[in-house]
Amino acid sequence: MVDRDSLESCMAEYTDALWRQDVERAASYLADDFALVFVHPVEQVVGRSAWLDTVREFQTHDFKVLREVVRVRAGTAIANRLVYMNATTKGVDRTGEFVAADYWALDPRRGWLCWQRLSTPLGAAGAIPD
Repeated sequence: MVDRDSLESCMAEYTDALWRQDVERAASYLADDFALVFVHPVEQVVGRSAWLDTVREFQTHDFKVLREVVRVRAGTAIANRLVYMNATTKGVDRTGEFVAADYWALDPRRGWLCWQRLSTPLGAAGAIPD
């Protein structure tokens, strides 16, 4: 049986680490092959190292989870969220609503790890910085 409480704890800790730009703590919740994936406005895959570099520069002024649906099955989980954030990264305004889907897998040694985030802006949230 999968412990949903431990998953939700990991999700909360990971979100808090991102908010605080705590790169080391955020990294502890990422699978080695983690990727941030965009399919809109352009297709782009950002690897783990590049994502953690971005976290260092991400300035989040406000962040709210507006809706969330989490589904768990056989050691995997998907957390689908509608979020609002007021943020800038690398000088680009990324303020707006986003659909963010985090894919989690239960590692027997490390516990719950996020191995992919799909992020899609709803409306004009600014360009994806290089």
